[in-house]
Amino acid sequence: MSGLEKLENLFGGVMGFFWALQDAVSVEDDAAIRGYVKLGANGLVDLETLIEDPVESFDRFGEDERDDPKAMYGVTTDGDVLLFNPRLSHESVVFGLKASVRKFQAYSLARNVDYTNLNSLKVRELEIFFPGVERWVDIKISDEKWEHHDDGRLKAFTLQVSSAPRKSVSLTDGRALGVSAYWSVVGPESRRTVYAPVTVVCRSERPVELWDLLSPILRVQDLISLAYDGFVAADGGVVDFDYAKQPPSRAQFWNHFLMFTQPRVVTPKSLTDRPLFLLENIGGVEALDRWVRMTNDHIRLVKPIVNQLRLGFASPELRLMELAAAMEYWCAANRRKPGYEWTAVARERTPSIAIARHLGEPVAKWIGDGDVWGDLFWRRYNQLKHEPTYIVDEGEIDLLAKVGFRLLVAEVLRELSGSAAVVSMYLSSAKISNLGWAVKKTFALSEPQNRTES
Repeated sequence: MSGLEKLENLFGGVMGFFWALQDAVSVEDDAAIRGYVKLGANGLVDLETLIEDPVESFDRFGEDERDDPKAMYGVTTDGDVLLFNPRLSHESVVFGLKASVRKFQAYSLARNVDYTNLNSLKVRELEIFFPGVERWVDIKISDEKWEHHDDGRLKAFTLQVSSAPRKSVSLTDGRALGVSAYWSVVGPESRRTVYAPVTVVCRSERPVELWDLLSPILRVQDLISLAYDGFVAADGGVVDFDYAKQPPSRAQFWNHFLMFTQPRVVTPKSLTDRPLFLLENIGGVEALDRWVRMTNDHIRLVKPIVNQLRLGFASPELRLMELAAAMEYWCAANRRKPGYEWTAVARERTPSIAIARHLGEPVAKWIGDGDVWGDLFWRRYNQLKHEPTYIVDEGEIDLLAKVGFRLLVAEVLRELSGSAAVVSMYLSSAKISNLGWAVKKTFALSEPQNRTES
């Protein structure tokens, strides 16, 4: 049974009693609120509670300042649940034959929490499931053996599933981020079901807020999605709370950003296809720390590329302008650093040209003369910003933006790995090479002339 299958009954909608919590973890029977919880169509956890005393609530209706609870704990017909940081989305106070209700929404939820054993609402470890990405992380979870009769008919099949050693790297504030494997077997002897995904784990030496462990895992998900050229949704997970005594089982976990795919988002056709790059190509698990630090320190560089995969493609004009702004930021942020002299820009050396030259020969092999592309890209960027009479050719802008996206990803990968080899691997992949052919044909870009400047 997969991680999300364990939450199907709950997310289909269940009734229960709920308690609003701040920092205290104790609940009192007389504070229980009747409610109904389900997963909304937008991927948010919806909790609708009855207002038992509409007169009191009516007196407070319209107050500007009202603190949302830090958590909502519930005992439902499908077990207990805990909603992290729910926010009040709607309140309806009426009299007569219609019930008064409050509606809350939350991005994260845990199920089967050992509530009576909690020291606090903080967490110690978060483990998220990503089935199908074994090749990217180079983790072998299962071993299959097939035996055949002399005539070719199947004689026996053996499947061995084992836990993989956790590969981890230290982050700041006593946290560690790593990749490993999780497996479970359910079902009767005649119909076993094996579930064995790769896991991304973030752990803290001391209890911390959920976001402190969730944020690095979201960044790793972005990196996985870049490798598979589409949003790779997680398939559930488990969370360890700040318990007085570790319980025998861990709570199941849901998070909107990790596990819900937005309607316009492109997803990989198949996770069995070779990724555009592997984790080992950018330095192995040590690169995860560098990636997290890069996203924290240079979000203006990273956001335009990861948002295309996480939120869906915007209009060609908006994509080109966001990518150009990211290039301009990256060159400005590094121009005074030793070893980054290539980021110096001038009238004839725009940020797009500087990045294309920095990536070197793989760009020339892919699209031809990177200077010609970079000059056209930047002229269109300036026209979109400053020329009201400019008539947009969306096909041209779309093609320029697609190339800009690939070059910006290649620049990020080179920065992470410290090597140009990953650039060649990324731009020569089958998924991307066809785009280079289209660019050469559309813009008639020839091979660049020899230049002394790099």
